[in-house]
Amino acid sequence: MRAALAGVLLALAVPGAAGADIPPPPPPVAATGIAPPAEAAAFARQPDIVDRFLDAVLGGPPYYNAMIMPIATDRLARIPDGTPLDYAYWNELGSDEPPILDEIRRLTGLRPQPQLRDPDYDAAAFFAHETVARLKPEPPPNGPALRLPFYTVADPDTLPNAACGAFAASANLFKPRHLANMTIRQLESAPEPVRGRCFALATLRAIGFGGLGEYAGGEPLPEALDPVTHLTAEEKFFLWLLYRLPIGTDREAARDAAKAILAGLQPS
Repeated sequence: MRAALAGVLLALAVPGAAGADIPPPPPPVAATGIAPPAEAAAFARQPDIVDRFLDAVLGGPPYYNAMIMPIATDRLARIPDGTPLDYAYWNELGSDEPPILDEIRRLTGLRPQPQLRDPDYDAAAFFAHETVARLKPEPPPNGPALRLPFYTVADPDTLPNAACGAFAASANLFKPRHLANMTIRQLESAPEPVRGRCFALATLRAIGFGGLGEYAGGEPLPEALDPVTHLTAEEKFFLWLLYRLPIGTDREAARDAAKAILAGLQPS
């Protein structure tokens, strides 16, 4: 009994303890029922594709657990398989979804926005979006207040062109990399097409791309950008691949699993 209690306390104090993130092997691609992007076979032939993938999904600013304690991005984090994705636009309390969410569901297997009467409504991952006048608001005038770490971009004072910030957290202390609550803040004064691109990158960050930590920092827009989702073909491929790998996988295990999946995409 004493040992079990010690294990619970350790899990609460140390995010990821109690073996919650020991991943099972990935299922075969054909077993998932989720078709890879059309360019998947071409990407699979590129010799450095696995390293680029790992750099995109691992590293960078932390995620957070249900107690807003930081979770390192040295292991894969994402929304669990088959979870409904519930979207809300805070500014108008609306639920008209941006087109990128349809693409995300198609490539990941996440489910459509649930209705209140659905039995699994409370199990949905909550994705909130808001536009703000400043990414980094002034501190409250009447003393200290709770300040959630919404900003995975560099400090806007040092990255003046930053146009988006993202916050992502898990809901279960025993599964700290099972992302369940995401919020994106978007600078309302950002020009188009910067707005669309930074929102796309912040969305990827919020659903598992740990290596994407800065959004619209003045970098040129990529060529051949999807005009609807504002994602590149490579980003779509990486999104599909990330959601084929188990949550909690470390870099070397992710490398091996990604290589096995890519080998299955190439003609024998």
